[in-house]
Amino acid sequence: MRCIPGFAVGLILTFGSLAQAQDPPAPHFVPPDQNVYYYNGDMKVELVVALDELEATPPKGISTQGLKSLLPGASLRAVPGGESVRVNFGKSAATVAGLESTAQILRSAGYAVRPVLYAPGQTGTSEAAQVLTPQFSVKVASGHTIEEIAAAHGVTIVEAIDFSPNTYVVETNANSLLASLNTANALYESGAAEFATPLLKRQMHKRLIPNDSLFGNQWHLRNTAQGAAGAGAIAGNDVNIVTAWDQVTGAGVNIAVVDDGVEATHSDLAANARTDVDIDLNGGDNDASPEGGDSHGTSVAGVAAAVGNNATGVIGAGFEASIIGVRLLGGPANDLQEAQGLAHLINPVLETDQVWISSNSWGPLDNGSTLETFGPLTKAAIQNGAMNGRGGRGIIYTWAGGNGRLNSDYANFDGYASSRYTICVGASGANGVVSFYSESGASLLVNSPSGWANAGITTTTIGNAYTSSFGGTSSATPLVSGIVALMLEENPFLGWRDVQHILAETATQIDAGNPDWQTNGAGL
Repeated sequence: MRCIPGFAVGLILTFGSLAQAQDPPAPHFVPPDQNVYYYNGDMKVELVVALDELEATPPKGISTQGLKSLLPGASLRAVPGGESVRVNFGKSAATVAGLESTAQILRSAGYAVRPVLYAPGQTGTSEAAQVLTPQFSVKVASGHTIEEIAAAHGVTIVEAIDFSPNTYVVETNANSLLASLNTANALYESGAAEFATPLLKRQMHKRLIPNDSLFGNQWHLRNTAQGAAGAGAIAGNDVNIVTAWDQVTGAGVNIAVVDDGVEATHSDLAANARTDVDIDLNGGDNDASPEGGDSHGTSVAGVAAAVGNNATGVIGAGFEASIIGVRLLGGPANDLQEAQGLAHLINPVLETDQVWISSNSWGPLDNGSTLETFGPLTKAAIQNGAMNGRGGRGIIYTWAGGNGRLNSDYANFDGYASSRYTICVGASGANGVVSFYSESGASLLVNSPSGWANAGITTTTIGNAYTSSFGGTSSATPLVSGIVALMLEENPFLGWRDVQHILAETATQIDAGNPDWQTNGAGL
C-alpha cells in the first residue's frame, strides 16, 4: 500500500409467509390521540402528530393563497424547494380524527394534504418538522412476494430499489393522513417484511458556523500564524498538504458534494465541475444549481476542490479533482431521496463517471436532544456504496461530526456520522484546539482545521464570489474529502477501510496536554 509521505490531518480521536388468506391483516390503527410510532428498519421510533398543522400542495395552476378562504385565520409558510406550504390553522384539532376533518376540507378543493410530525418534545419547532408522505419502503421477507403484499395491503408498487434486493417503494391507496404509517406498521408487524418504513420528508441541517473575519488567507492549508488565521493562531496547525501538491492534485478523482447545490458556473469551480452527471433530488432534474440564496454547497465545493493555479481566488485541497453536484438539501427530503443521493453514480460503466468520494456536511439537528439515524434505504445505499462502489473498493463517505458542543450534543447521537462506513470529521482552530462548536464522541475518526472563535475559512460562495466566514464541521469535512482525493490519485486501489487506516496513521495529535487523551489498543 502506498500513501503520500509527509501529509497529516490535524487530530485522531479514539475509535472507539404472507398467508394465502382471503382477508388482509387488520392494520394497526393509531388511537385517537397524537402519539404514533413507525419502524425505522427494526427500530421503533416514537413521534407526535401536530394537531394544528398540515402541509398542503395546491392543484397545478392554483395559488396557495386560496387556502385562507378555506381555513379562515390560518397562517401559511412556504416550504423550501417546492410549491407546498405549511398551514397552521390556529387551533388544535384535539384528535387525529379532527385533523382528518380539516384535511378533507383541503382535499375537496384539490389540495394534496400530508400530516406534520415531530419527535416527542419538539412539537412546533419548525426546523424539526417531519412530513409523512403516502409512500413507504419495504424489503420483502423470505417466502413472500411484493405482488402478494400489494394486493393484501392495498398499495401500489412505485419502483424497485436496485441497490437493495427485494426492496421496493410502494404507495398507499387509502386517502387518509396516516395511511402509509399504519400500513407500514401492519406489514412489518405481520412478519411479511424485513422492514417497512414510511418516507418522511425532513429538512436536514447544514453544518455551518458563520464566524468572523485567497491562498494567503487559507490558513487551514498553510498556517503561518498570518492575520487571516486570527489572534492566537499557532503556526503549523494546518493539514500539511502543500508539499504533497508537488506529486498529487486530486486529478481523476470524483467528489460528490451532497448539499444544497453547487454553483458550477463559478470561475473558481467551473473547470472542475461535472455538470453532465449532476443530479437535483429536490427539483427532480439534473441541474444541481443552488436556489434561493443557498450558498452552503458552493462553499463546501470550494474547500474540497476549487481550481488551483488559475490566478483566481482560492485553491481546494484536491484542486484538480472533479466536482459532482448532488442537490439534496434545497428542501425537505425523505429516505428514498437521501439514498438516491448517496447511491448516485456508484457503478456506471465508465470509471471516470463514478463517484469516488461522497462529501456530506449535514445531518440531524445539533440541539443536544435529537438522536437520529438514517432510514433503511439510506442505510442500504451507504453499505452498498462502501461494499460495491468504485469497482468494489468502496466509496469514501466523509461526514460532518456536528456543531452542537455548546448544546452538549455528541457526534454519537448522529447515526449518519456514526456509521462504520463513514468517516466522521471534527473541527479544530488555528490554535490547535478543538473548535468551540465541534462535538466530541467515540464515532469521530479525525478532525481538520475549520473556523474557530477568531477566524473563519476562506472559500467560494454564490454569485461568483468568496467568503472568509465559512466554518463548522461543514468546512472540516470537505477538507478531508479533498485530502482523500490526493490519496486516491496516488493509489486508486485503496479500499474504504484503507483510507480510514491511512488517516489514522498519518494524522498528528494536537493539544497534546489535554487530559482527555487516552492511548488505545493500537497505540494511538
